[in-house]
Amino acid sequence: LWLDFPRSMSVGRIFTLTVRRSSAPGQWRLQLLAENKQVLADSGLAAEPQLSVQWLPPVAETMVLQARLLDKSGKTIAQGPIPLQVKDAVPLQIQGGVWSRGIAR
Repeated sequence: LWLDFPRSMSVGRIFTLTVRRSSAPGQWRLQLLAENKQVLADSGLAAEPQLSVQWLPPVAETMVLQARLLDKSGKTIAQGPIPLQVKDAVPLQIQGGVWSRGIAR
C-alpha cells in the first residue's frame, strides 16, 4: 500500500487522500473517516490500482482521521490513521509600494 496526503494544510483548502495498491484484484473502495467514525468521503467501487477521496475541513484543528479500504462486499481490507493539522489561513499582507499598470514599484 502507498498513501499520499498532506499532514498539514490551511483551512479552506481541499484535503486529498490517494491510496495506491500494487495489485487491485477486483473492485475496492476507499473511505475517509472522521474521529467519530463518520464517513467524510467515499471513492465508490472501482477496479483501479489507485483511488482518491477529497474533503474540505470546516475548521482549523489537529485531528486524526482514518483511511479504510473495503472490498466489493464491504469487508475491511485495511484501516489506519491519517494525522492532519488544519491551520488558520494566513491573511495576505500588502506593504508599501506604488501600483502602476498592475506592477508594484
